[in-house]
Amino acid sequence: MAPNLAPTTTIREIRTPLTELLDIQVPICLAPMSTGGGADLAAQVTKCGGFAFIPAGDDTVDVLKKEVQAFKDIINPPPSQQVPVGVGFLAWHLEAGHEDLLACALDLNVKAVCFAFGDHMDRWVKFVQGQDHASGRRTIIFVMVHSAEHAAAVAKLRVDVVIAQGIEAGGIMTGSHIAALLTAGAHGCLLGTRFVMARESYYTPSQRDAMLLAKSNSATERTLAFDEMFMGSIFLETTTEYNAGEPLAELRAKYRKAAEEGDADRIATWAGLGVVLLKEIQESAENIMRELTEECFARLKAVGAIVDH
Repeated sequence: MAPNLAPTTTIREIRTPLTELLDIQVPICLAPMSTGGGADLAAQVTKCGGFAFIPAGDDTVDVLKKEVQAFKDIINPPPSQQVPVGVGFLAWHLEAGHEDLLACALDLNVKAVCFAFGDHMDRWVKFVQGQDHASGRRTIIFVMVHSAEHAAAVAKLRVDVVIAQGIEAGGIMTGSHIAALLTAGAHGCLLGTRFVMARESYYTPSQRDAMLLAKSNSATERTLAFDEMFMGSIFLETTTEYNAGEPLAELRAKYRKAAEEGDADRIATWAGLGVVLLKEIQESAENIMRELTEECFARLKAVGAIVDH
C-alpha cells in the first residue's frame, strides 16, 4: 500500500501493527477532543508522522465539512486517496438523532472513524461496515472501551482498533508513557490532554493557563456536569455549583454567558490526571510530536539494550 503522504519533518520511525494499519510513521494518535482539537492541530500531527482525529462532537454537518476541508487544504492529499484523517463521534449524540454526522464523514471519504461513549456501538459499527460494503470503500473503525467486558464485546464486532481508556484519561503525557504501554502490549497510544497546550489547539489562553495551574490530582474531577460523559475536567465553578445541586436552568444560563466571554472559570476545560505534568504553554504540535517520539524511541532502545545482555 502506497503511503498517503510523507511526514514533512524528520522524525524517527517506530513500527507497530497500528502504524502498518494506518500507514503512518509513529504509533501516536491525536484524540478527537471536543472543543480542543480541529483541522490545524490534526494536520500538524499528521505532518509529523502520526494520525489524528477531528472531533464531530455535538457540532453540525456544516462544521464537520469545514474542518475536514481545512485539513485537506493544509495536507493536500491526492484526490484519488482517502483523506488521511479520522473523525471521532460521541455515540450517545449519534443515538440522539444525529447520524447525519456519521454519514457526512463517510461521504467525505475520511480514513477512519472512532466511536466512544454509547450503549449501542454495534449499530454504528454495522452502519459503517454496510456503507463500506455498498461503496467499496475501506474505513478503519476505532472503538473506545472502559472495561474488560466492554472490550470483549467490542472485539466481537470485528472492529480494527480497540482503545482502552483508563480513569486517568488523559494520562498519557510523555514518550516514556508511550514506550511503557508499547512494551506492555499496546500497538499505539491516543493522546489528548498533552496536545491541547499546542498553539494549534482551540483551547483559549485562559483555558491553557488554568491547566498550567493544576499542580495536583485534586485539580481535576470526573463529572456529568457538561453532558452525558463522565469525563475529566479542570475543577471549576460550574462543577462546584453542579455538585451543590444548583438548578440546571441557572447553570445553563451562566454557562452560555461564560462561553461567550471565554471564562475559563466556568466553561468545560477537558483534562485528565496527566495535566499536572504540563509545564509549557504555546508549544507547537511539531515540537510536542518530536519530543514524544524521541523520548519513546530512547526508552524502547534502552529496554532493548537490557534484554540484549
